[in-house]
Amino acid sequence: LRDGSLKVTPPEFYGEAMAIFDYPLSGVYHGRNRILLTLQDFYRRCWVLKLQDPYISLIITILTQNKTADSARKTFYGLQHRYGGIDVHKMAAADKEELEGLIRFSGPYKAAYIIECSRQIIERWNGSLEWLRGAPTEEAREALLSLHGVGPKTADCVLLFSLGHSVVPVDTHICRVSQRLGLSLSMGDSEAAKRQVKQDLEKKHRKPGM
Repeated sequence: LRDGSLKVTPPEFYGEAMAIFDYPLSGVYHGRNRILLTLQDFYRRCWVLKLQDPYISLIITILTQNKTADSARKTFYGLQHRYGGIDVHKMAAADKEELEGLIRFSGPYKAAYIIECSRQIIERWNGSLEWLRGAPTEEAREALLSLHGVGPKTADCVLLFSLGHSVVPVDTHICRVSQRLGLSLSMGDSEAAKRQVKQDLEKKHRKPGM
């Protein structure tokens, strides 16, 4: 609705629908930065989802690599239907050739990533990523980066959206927008430039009024 509240139809599903949301974006920022205030007003009707399961977030983010979020979601729903739900043990035991066919629109080569990183999670951490929630951010990040097929952006997405760590995932789009808005003085979109943008944004995130 215009005031940022949510309307659920039919009304009897209101409680179930609201269970997946945490808070509205309108209540996130309290500083005076003109750009951030404009963005907050523009997205005032958006709500923040509650933290996702870290393993599910990892699989979705791997599927999103070099693909659109919409394509990755469709692939993920197809996996859920095929396997009767997704968990680390099912993916670790998945047939590689079959999985390649199931995720062909998101990149069949990612089947190896999904199977191997699932096996690593089982072998190293008894099948759970929950311990990363309370770990220091850099330790948690290095642990995720040690998994097969997990790069910096994938690791940061899991840390932010599932584990509650204050990090900023940076891709080419975030890099360019940050430079154009003057949020970072880095140049270009090389890996070094992305690392600089990440550092600049995470520093600004901690400054009052930014």
